[in-house]
Amino acid sequence: MHCQNCGEKLNNGSKFCETCGQKVDFNSNKNLKSRSALKNKAWFRFLKVVYILMFSFFIIVFFVFSFVAIPKEKVDQELSTIKCDNGKSYYLEENNISIYTFNDELSSYSDEKAKILCKYNTLNYFKYSSNNISKNYEFYPVYIKPNYGEWLGYSFLSLMGILIFFKLIKITFFYIVIGEKPQWKSEFKLY
Repeated sequence: MHCQNCGEKLNNGSKFCETCGQKVDFNSNKNLKSRSALKNKAWFRFLKVVYILMFSFFIIVFFVFSFVAIPKEKVDQELSTIKCDNGKSYYLEENNISIYTFNDELSSYSDEKAKILCKYNTLNYFKYSSNNISKNYEFYPVYIKPNYGEWLGYSFLSLMGILIFFKLIKITFFYIVIGEKPQWKSEFKLY
């Protein structure tokens, strides 16, 4: 028999570990024997490989999604403006002008709308869209700063959720297969 706390070999009939002083729990030592008997079973080794592969898959997916979700600086549609050559300025959102999400430029449709707005002071796109108007404005984007704190918080919670989920699967498996009752102190040690 070995101490559940420090792993030292125990003398027969000992009630406390001579090394660390932990009280000997005979039920946990029976469970250790049951677990070691499982290690020789092919189906158990197969399930262990499946468990490790699934855990690895979830961790990889977590890191991929976490990397993709890193906040980036975005253009504020409400505060960004176009300034016309005639001196007038217009807010994008008020005039239904949008930008490409990836390169922070006006879309081709919005570029046409901006030219018409600057030249004719109207949003009647269909009346003037056949006219070929040269660029008569400058685009002034205003950027929203990314919120890294929120991203870190959600990433941390997601990672903890994955770790707890797989720990509960392990605890449930041993409870169903060998009747081992979870010992919450030892189950959630970090080492």
